[in-house]
Amino acid sequence: MEPKAPPRSHWTQLRLLAANVRRAVGIGWRVERALTTKYVAANVVNALLPVAIAYVGKRIVDAVVAAIDDPAHPLGPTLTWVAAELGLMLASHVSGQLIGYWGQLLRARLAMHVDQLIFEKALRLSVRHFEDPEFMDMLERARKESGWRPVEMITHGLRLGRNVVTLVGYAALLAQFSGWAVLALAVAGLPFLAETRYASEEYLIHARRTARERQAYYLQQLLTSDYYVKEVKLFALGPELLRRHRALHESFYEEDRSFAGRRGLAVTLLGLVSMGVFYGIYVLIVGAAVVEAISLGDMTLYLTVFRQGQGAFESAMSSIARAWEDNLYMNNLFEYLALGDDDLSTVEVGAVPEDEHAPRLRFEHVSFRYPGSERPALDDVSLDIAPGETVALVGPNGAGKTTLIKLLVGLYGLEEGRIRLGDRDVAEMDRGELRQRIGVLFQDFVHYHFTAAENVGLGWLPGLEDREAITKAAEEAIVTAMERESS
Repeated sequence: MEPKAPPRSHWTQLRLLAANVRRAVGIGWRVERALTTKYVAANVVNALLPVAIAYVGKRIVDAVVAAIDDPAHPLGPTLTWVAAELGLMLASHVSGQLIGYWGQLLRARLAMHVDQLIFEKALRLSVRHFEDPEFMDMLERARKESGWRPVEMITHGLRLGRNVVTLVGYAALLAQFSGWAVLALAVAGLPFLAETRYASEEYLIHARRTARERQAYYLQQLLTSDYYVKEVKLFALGPELLRRHRALHESFYEEDRSFAGRRGLAVTLLGLVSMGVFYGIYVLIVGAAVVEAISLGDMTLYLTVFRQGQGAFESAMSSIARAWEDNLYMNNLFEYLALGDDDLSTVEVGAVPEDEHAPRLRFEHVSFRYPGSERPALDDVSLDIAPGETVALVGPNGAGKTTLIKLLVGLYGLEEGRIRLGDRDVAEMDRGELRQRIGVLFQDFVHYHFTAAENVGLGWLPGLEDREAITKAAEEAIVTAMERESS
């Protein structure tokens, strides 16, 4: 599924961003309410402290100047303001550490929760999705990026709010000097224009290479997995596989190099303009202090506020850009989670009672075509199997033998016809109940990287811990295999 280009309208982008930030915060609130509350509170406190620190810095300078001008001026007020600044700096340090600590915990919890959402959705989707390359690209984008993006959206959203609160306080202080100085802060946002523009482009570059990245990972598995090593060595496939792997990563490098160059140039040029405006205001503030239009404390305050205000503005704009990038990846997750569930089961394994008598199995005019295929895999197939009857399905590869079994156990939905198990229509049965009534062993069955006992026990989960039953099943399988070899 080709990733969608982000909307060009900034208003539409901001509305989508705000909606996904709310959804991300909602996930955090549901998963870790107390931790999310503490994380938000620490961000709010941390946002207010820089304004207070800047104001206290002015009072310290003014108190020092007053003490110099008047030898009788008491030292107590100056030391009081110094102590106040120390307390504020300590509070800023502690709140910053708490933001990092609680943010790390929240990131781990939400990443695990989002992974669970992705896996649970996969369990509710039918096999046909997993044989669709476009769906696999969507799943890969959701799995690879979305686990940690919700916390990043919350982090950047809170950082934006923190910077806005700080900027409002700075602007109120700076407005006492000049309204033009307040407007000049906005020029610091020029690099933001490039950041948002290139954040969208970077997303599209990575999203559109998903299929090639999956192919590169597959080549990596061919080159390093014990499952493939015999054939790779026997047929001397190593150099060819390595060449393909290198070619893919060379294409990734060229895309990244071109993108990084264009973004770096744009951000650098706009940053130079922003820096020029900053030093223009810097000269005005220093000049005002030289002609004694403002005090040294005022000069210290305005320079601090303007310098830190510019940093806060740039940080706010960067937070929007980063949150927008997170938003683009989160859209993958929400698009994936919005897929309709088509393989649901409400019956637990082991909850279906055994049939007293084996039911009759009937295929009635069954037809089926795989998605994207022009040729039907099955065409008007009818079959009647009586209880106790043994039937062998014989035919060349592609004749539809496996497809018939997949339809029987509900791995695919029927297009035409009907399958009946006794007097019940398979299409109307709960998938869990249906699969517990039918035993299937595919020729390409899975070798789980667990113990031998677990590989046997996974065939019937209620007996996973029943060592006696597992041993008996294994012994019977060995006896059956030996009997077949002797015959």
